[in-house]
Amino acid sequence: MRRPRALVTAMLVMLAPSAAVTAAPQAFEWWVILPGQPPSLKPSANELLPVGSLQKPFLVRAWARAHAEGDTPRFTCTRTSGCWRPSGHGTLGLRAAIRESCNTYFKMLARETAADTLAASFREAGFIWLGSMTDGEAIGLPGPAKVAATPADLLQSYIQLVRTPWAQREDVRGELLAGLRDAANDGTASGLRLWGFMAKTGTVPAIDGTPLKTSGFAMVLDDAGFAYLGFLPRGTGRETAIKAGLEISKLRPTAIVRSAPTPAGGIRPITRVPSKKRAIDDPVRVEMLEELRLKSIRIKNVGTGPVDSSRGFVGPSALIEAKAGDHFAKGEWRIESTEPRFSRGVRGSIDVVDRPGPVRLVATMQARDYANGIIKAELGPSAALASLRSQLTSSALRFLLRGSRHGAADVCDSTHCAWFVGEGPVPRWLRPEVSVEDMSMAPDLSDAEWAKSLDTARAQPDRPSVWTADCGGEPVSPHFVWGNGDRRVTQCPRHPRGHGKIWRRAWTAADLIAVFGAKPDSIAVTTVDGQWMLKVALPSSNEALAKTVGLTYDEAHRRLARRMGWDAMPAPASRVSRSATGFVAEGVGFGHRVGLCLAP
Repeated sequence: MRRPRALVTAMLVMLAPSAAVTAAPQAFEWWVILPGQPPSLKPSANELLPVGSLQKPFLVRAWARAHAEGDTPRFTCTRTSGCWRPSGHGTLGLRAAIRESCNTYFKMLARETAADTLAASFREAGFIWLGSMTDGEAIGLPGPAKVAATPADLLQSYIQLVRTPWAQREDVRGELLAGLRDAANDGTASGLRLWGFMAKTGTVPAIDGTPLKTSGFAMVLDDAGFAYLGFLPRGTGRETAIKAGLEISKLRPTAIVRSAPTPAGGIRPITRVPSKKRAIDDPVRVEMLEELRLKSIRIKNVGTGPVDSSRGFVGPSALIEAKAGDHFAKGEWRIESTEPRFSRGVRGSIDVVDRPGPVRLVATMQARDYANGIIKAELGPSAALASLRSQLTSSALRFLLRGSRHGAADVCDSTHCAWFVGEGPVPRWLRPEVSVEDMSMAPDLSDAEWAKSLDTARAQPDRPSVWTADCGGEPVSPHFVWGNGDRRVTQCPRHPRGHGKIWRRAWTAADLIAVFGAKPDSIAVTTVDGQWMLKVALPSSNEALAKTVGLTYDEAHRRLARRMGWDAMPAPASRVSRSATGFVAEGVGFGHRVGLCLAP
């Protein structure tokens, strides 16, 4: 039961600055609401607490109400921004900003949101404060406003946030929820190490007033009504997430525990949560179709018998218009769309992700079927590449052991993880909305090739686990491409440095206007904290509105491809220079240039 708001407000005004939290626990404490059960919370759930970055989702709601249309912002957080991470976070959109809890990004949202709109969103979530909030206080930093909420209000407000669509800007809520999932999987709450949750962490100055100490919070949710708030009086939000993972695994013994991250780039493995080690040939979950942003798809049973689904049994050759939340059991399926024309065969089960916006699927299949889908995409039928089939498969199996990259899925079907086409055909994109089907695919792995791949992956676990079509003689680290902290470079035994072929691509002014909405004043390749970045300076008739867009390789690749095709930038460019017709990009290698080089 929520405490009457008037009483809570009166308490905050009457108490001294530290008195509102004197009753807070001195050891780890948690509060939980279980789905389908009436809230039964400890008395401490009605005590006011400052909760730091747990405020940020409600700031996002306020920003969405203040901006009826338009994309969510992108912003570059640098080492001069004064963010909690000294090196900055680089260029972020909303989803990544939630995952990383970037203070710089959310201060920008606060500045772009009217005070009364912000106050209304915070009041709905149960927050109270004194006077008016500064930008810093709006994102959870300490200040004279003393923004605070009770655990009971926070739990209910987060459940509503997750389960109730917004009347306006449901697309923004979708980005926010995706960021909360990412935070639980590989962001600030990754210490949780449990599948299927969303999470947000917060760190505040120690609530008992001890100098130079902090207290941590972790809010953990699912979309079925489960909400858990952990509080660590001496610690950070990250540490609270670790503790929360231990407690939630006791509350919910069926929760699936993720394996610890691979030590790399200074990342310390987490060892305090018991884990079920992934077997090298465990089933694989593949996120599909994210790049196509399809509005609708049909799923056809191409097997010889009926297959169960959430819509009942699907007979042979039957075609179903897929809807969000659909589940199709293990079988042989063909996925089809008309805009753009696209077809893909999949052997396994398929879930249609229940979320607004473009269609996204997660297919679950045997590891061998996943490897076959990569072989078809990456190698094709070329006899010159046949010797690489087992190498590629072993590399893919090692990659899977490193842990999930996509929350509800282990991998995606694009070059972010590995190009995967299932049972085919291989799409050859003439331009983003038009493709042709290449049926000249590599055959499936033979029993002997599969056995050899498994043996090699088990016997040589430290060999490369990522790959590229051609390193160009200049392989790079995963951090350079994806910013994931792993700065190790796998040297290529085939191509000495400096012997790679240079590629050049012309980006015409007309193409760039179509991509960015205006002809860029300049385009430059730079690095931000060791990560490749394309900086695009866009003009404006109002100089104050001119802006520079920072794009990671995957982002730049996708954006250029919508107009110029996937070959517009085959690998992270080395430089971009002005030409008579627009700009020219140059670089070496093909693919992301990370890991095992597959070029003969």
